[in-house]
Amino acid sequence: MFSTLVVGMAKMGDIQTVGRIGVKALLWFFSASIFSLLLGMLLVMCLSRGVPAYRITPNRLGNRHCPLIKPTLGNFVAHIFPKSIIEAMASNEILQIVVFSMFFGIACASIGDLARPTVKLLDSLTHIMLKVTGYVMHYAPVAVFAAIASVIAQHGLGVLLSYGKFIGEFYLG
Repeated sequence: MFSTLVVGMAKMGDIQTVGRIGVKALLWFFSASIFSLLLGMLLVMCLSRGVPAYRITPNRLGNRHCPLIKPTLGNFVAHIFPKSIIEAMASNEILQIVVFSMFFGIACASIGDLARPTVKLLDSLTHIMLKVTGYVMHYAPVAVFAAIASVIAQHGLGVLLSYGKFIGEFYLG
């Protein structure tokens, strides 16, 4: 994702265009996140999915599993900007990766020809990662079959009814 965003922004060239697209990308990210969270909450309330899961509260588990962080605007803003891009990628902090990629892409676009080798390298990285993703997608059905076979062997064929209901509710969402 990092290389794709950087290459896309760097190849636009014009800083105003990059900034406008960057703001639109962030707005899209926030609106899609809010919409998916609201839809998920609505479906959970209507379909009662995960009922046993939310009976266990952080107090029962102790604070070692769920660190309690007060949701404030300051904490949110501090969380947007990564301490380290490597840490953000290692912990899969998508918003931090998007923000860093935007700054990196804007910087590449603003220095022009000097950044061309870096942009070319990241473009190559994008194509390599898309190829790797294609390989993974090619063998994913084998892994899914093996996982389902293992669950059926442990819990019997009745588990397919639960999975079928879950998939139906997923497609409804």
